[in-house]
Amino acid sequence: MKTCMIALIALISTTTLKAQTADEVIAKHIAAIGGKDKQSQVKTVYMENTMEAMGNQSPNKVFIINGKAYRSESDMMGQTMVQVVNDKSGWAIMPFGGPSTPTAMTNDDYKALADAIYAGDPLITYSANGGKVELSGQEKVNGVNAYKIKYTSKLGYETTYYIDPTSNYIIESVRQGNAMGQTVTVTTTYSDYKKTDFGVFMPFATNTDMGQFAFKLNTKKIEINKDIDAKVFEMPGQSTAATSTRPAAPAANPLLMRGSALVSPEVGPDHRVTFRFAAPNATQVSVNTGFMGGFPSITMQKDAQGVWTGTSEPLQPEIYQYNFIVDGARVTDPSNTRLMTSYHRKDLSYLLVPGDNAWTPVPEVPHGAVAQHVYHSEVTNEDREFYVYTPPGYDPKRSQPYPVLFLQHGLSEDAMSWIQQGANTTLDNLIHQGKAVPMIMVASLGYGTANGPADIDAPEMQQNFARMLIEEVMPVIYKQYNASTKAADHAIAGLSMGGGQTIFMGLNRLNKFAWFGGFSAALVNWAHSISVAQPPAPAEVVAAAKAAETANPAPQPPRFQAGTIMRNFGAGPVFEARLPMLLPNLNAQSAKQIKLLWLGIGGDDPSIETHKQLKAFLDAKGVKYTYLETPNLGHVWPLWHRHLEAFAQLIFK
Repeated sequence: MKTCMIALIALISTTTLKAQTADEVIAKHIAAIGGKDKQSQVKTVYMENTMEAMGNQSPNKVFIINGKAYRSESDMMGQTMVQVVNDKSGWAIMPFGGPSTPTAMTNDDYKALADAIYAGDPLITYSANGGKVELSGQEKVNGVNAYKIKYTSKLGYETTYYIDPTSNYIIESVRQGNAMGQTVTVTTTYSDYKKTDFGVFMPFATNTDMGQFAFKLNTKKIEINKDIDAKVFEMPGQSTAATSTRPAAPAANPLLMRGSALVSPEVGPDHRVTFRFAAPNATQVSVNTGFMGGFPSITMQKDAQGVWTGTSEPLQPEIYQYNFIVDGARVTDPSNTRLMTSYHRKDLSYLLVPGDNAWTPVPEVPHGAVAQHVYHSEVTNEDREFYVYTPPGYDPKRSQPYPVLFLQHGLSEDAMSWIQQGANTTLDNLIHQGKAVPMIMVASLGYGTANGPADIDAPEMQQNFARMLIEEVMPVIYKQYNASTKAADHAIAGLSMGGGQTIFMGLNRLNKFAWFGGFSAALVNWAHSISVAQPPAPAEVVAAAKAAETANPAPQPPRFQAGTIMRNFGAGPVFEARLPMLLPNLNAQSAKQIKLLWLGIGGDDPSIETHKQLKAFLDAKGVKYTYLETPNLGHVWPLWHRHLEAFAQLIFK
């Protein structure tokens, strides 16, 4: 009897293993997503997605010529991110922590993305493409006892796929990737599988977790075997091996080539905005609003004259940034002379939907003046600029010097950003209404190195910024303007990156500033900079911070789930331990020099948890502050307009 039982168990075990080979699991997966024959007929894939990150939404597009080329393009904070690979190499534009111009991928980066050229997923044709697979049993993933398939590409890059044994869909993948120059574990979950018009099934929702950064893609449109021009995969100055599937464009309309005027944008009385663009040879044009544009992208329609037109839904009174995507290329609105700059770029147009707010110009309100100053920085060995606003009726000989607000921009932006976003108009209106005192405003470039945004986490960024502002910009203000030199008459404020500068540089310079405004302050980036505290933190405080880093080498936020908002970007024990090192001289006694410490943030901002940790630190030190949390808003300009309006009414009083 015992012998029979052993034989039966052996038979069952053998049968189970046989039913769980990698190829059989993959075969069921392929059948579930449309079948091998249907998948083999997929030649191209075009996708339009909405990317959700840091409490904001931005457009994303994907182009694939199956087995030959892949392109993904996203717009965030006015910057375009592009990743392109073919069957031999790749290139990218990654302005946040990477190249801001088209740059060839490193071998490691290319390996990580090479399999994206395959429509669907690489398991479908893994053998024909030189890959290998291995079934590593089953593992619980989000409550599902999923098959675990280890896939190795022909280039040796490994990805683990988890397949639901009931639906036979891929529900998760795990691989190693690169984020801001660091190797991280990239976990992607796949859901909301739908049948496309072509008959294959694809996930319409993905969530990608890269440790301290996470994002979600919601697919709005998928077109299978759409004509895709191979030029979209070309790195500027080069050509691609992929073959164009697009017919020749029609000849240009000579009437439009004469430059006849178009009105764009046109703001209607109902606050709908109509955009127009003359491009008779284009096949697809849309209005792209980017990461912080404030309204959904618009697909435009072409008329018989070759003019593309698109109209928005009614918009709230605000300043909006946008550009056009013309057959995959970003262009500004040629009919709109209002250009919004970012660091070393002019690729955004902007418009104002007027309303009853501080940043809408009012004709009868006197206007101040804005002057540009260009100088050579000895700190970074480059030419730089800053802008100075003087209030209406500015008197260079007034007996009482004017107080000064130093206003800092955010990551990827430049010294002109606050002016373009109406900061000078806000001050004009508030001063005219008697809500703000007449003041000078200085908007300077906030990067401490010549590499700009790419060096956001460079240790010297904070030190160099402090030197440039105090040693190079302030002396010009004192010399050329009737500006007070007293700390009690100086305020410093900024959004995002500039808010972090306000906290970690400003609060360490109480001999220079007395009024502080953090607008959605990006505390995590600047928390990794060399402290500018004078005197520096005691040795035991520095040792405690280093010990926390050793004990928590790679703090990871909770897994990003569909419909949730990442709320602890950079928060954790390391940040908590570094605060005493970064602000060692801040206490109840020194804080008596502070006239106002104002902190504002949106309830959906990913920096919420770092702000809570900062508040706890300030409470423990006995430092008073004002805190404003606005629900249902993320890391966006509409909030920062309101922050400046509130802060400007409180300072110098």
